[in-house]
Amino acid sequence: MSEEIWKGKTILKSAAGHVLIPWAVLVLFSSAGLAQSGTGRGVGGPSILSRGGERPGERGGEPIQLSVYGAISASYDSSLIARPLVTSSTAIPKVGLYGGEAEWGALGSHRWRRSQIGLDYRGTYGRYSRRGFLDGSQQILSLAYGTQLSRRWGITLQETAGTSNRAFGGLYNPGLVSSDLLGVPTNELFDYRFYFTQTTAYATYRRSSRVMFDFGGDYFNVKRRSALISVEGYRAVGQVTRVLSRRSEVGAGYVFMHFGYPRAFGASDMHGVTIVYSHQFGRRWSLNVRLGGYRVETLATRRVQLSPEVAAILGTRFGGVEASYRVNYMPQGDLTLTYRLRRSLTATLSYSRGVSPGNGVYLTSAHETAGGGLSYSGRSRLSLGGTAGYSRYNSLFQTTEGTYKNYFASLQGGIRITGALHFTSSIGYRFFDVTAVQNRGGYFARIGLAFYPGSVPLPIW
Repeated sequence: MSEEIWKGKTILKSAAGHVLIPWAVLVLFSSAGLAQSGTGRGVGGPSILSRGGERPGERGGEPIQLSVYGAISASYDSSLIARPLVTSSTAIPKVGLYGGEAEWGALGSHRWRRSQIGLDYRGTYGRYSRRGFLDGSQQILSLAYGTQLSRRWGITLQETAGTSNRAFGGLYNPGLVSSDLLGVPTNELFDYRFYFTQTTAYATYRRSSRVMFDFGGDYFNVKRRSALISVEGYRAVGQVTRVLSRRSEVGAGYVFMHFGYPRAFGASDMHGVTIVYSHQFGRRWSLNVRLGGYRVETLATRRVQLSPEVAAILGTRFGGVEASYRVNYMPQGDLTLTYRLRRSLTATLSYSRGVSPGNGVYLTSAHETAGGGLSYSGRSRLSLGGTAGYSRYNSLFQTTEGTYKNYFASLQGGIRITGALHFTSSIGYRFFDVTAVQNRGGYFARIGLAFYPGSVPLPIW
């Protein structure tokens, strides 16, 4: 093996060891994604470390009373793929399925004087017209806890975990999942079973009324069935923040990430620096901006192309694979604009560009996503929600040329019929484009009845 390859191995191992050890104890007691509080924060992590979004147990930026619910529904989906491997033919078999599901869940939060806990849980069990393909359950749990240990110290812990067999997010909405949730797959290529978890812990030290230090880490793991490649990794973050006013914060930070692939040779290490800014426009609008860049080190394999003479003798252009070490420099950018009206309304527009652990086919990738979401659960009888977005992967891990693009849009609605009984429905369209492979697209629709005893209409996920 060449000296360059051995150098690459040494760099990857050294970086992993030096960064992982100081954070290991913290991550062991942690949980995934940040439970944010706004500018002028109390309990919880810093708002400008994340792209925002709803915290577990909240809607419209406000906590809701803990409630359980149940539902039954009928659905149709025309964009499913029944197998995870593409043969010599580029035609991917799409499957349209009718089915029925039973659904249950719990959501809500509770605050004490110095602490807060929030819960979002949702589970389903379904049977479909092609028995065995998508039959079974889906589960997702997000549990967050934050506490103010003293006048200067606060911690935020969160756990996100689940299982699904749907490529485009399953029970969670891909338009509303923060890019900080590295362990929550939303752009899978195939409708096959996977399991995921992300565990995060962050601590905040308030040096003065204007200067704060935030540090913490994540561990995430995505296990995929069949021939698709699983991933596990970790992240460490440190940031200093200065409060400019009651409504504005500015800061700078460092992040290290490691992606490992149990079924593939190699790994990726990323070092990044960021400048962040957060501003609250009045009581309802907020803006989060994060700009910076990554140095991405990747140790992987690549196909070896033979010389024309040897290729003519062997009848093939390629003679095998070899280890490859390379370095890429990637820009990082996040922008999120959020509108919140107490418990009733949340609207978000976001754009993100950075590095992703991939989707089991595309591994470490330059990732770009843009989208928006709206969720309304007023004190009347009606709930409405919608998301739309775009996502793109360009692999930094494989030498295979090609780009993955995904487009999606959906609308959801619910209306209280009487008491705790609600009628629910959703409809949407999803499409992806993969170079050299037949494009895939289709729509889905669902109607159902839900039992939800909460004081407001059933919240839209």
